[in-house]
Amino acid sequence: MTNNKQQTLTPKEMAKELITAFYQPIFDIDCGSNILQDSKRYEASRQCAIIHINQILNIKSIDKDYDLSTYYEEVKQEIEKYGK
Repeated sequence: MTNNKQQTLTPKEMAKELITAFYQPIFDIDCGSNILQDSKRYEASRQCAIIHINQILNIKSIDKDYDLSTYYEEVKQEIEKYGK
């Protein structure tokens, strides 16, 4: 059993953390100058988070760890429904 941060966060918490982590660099590109673009920024960050999780799920060692694989599948599901 691992004691890393991913395993201490629920899938919903991890989804929110990933979306937030990707949001900030996207926001910084235009210095947050256009508030009307905010929903597009969140959608872009959500898509980045999904790509990130897909990359994790494509790692061969993840397939061998059922609990970890299941955890990241649940994170992906939370990201997909976030903000909808």
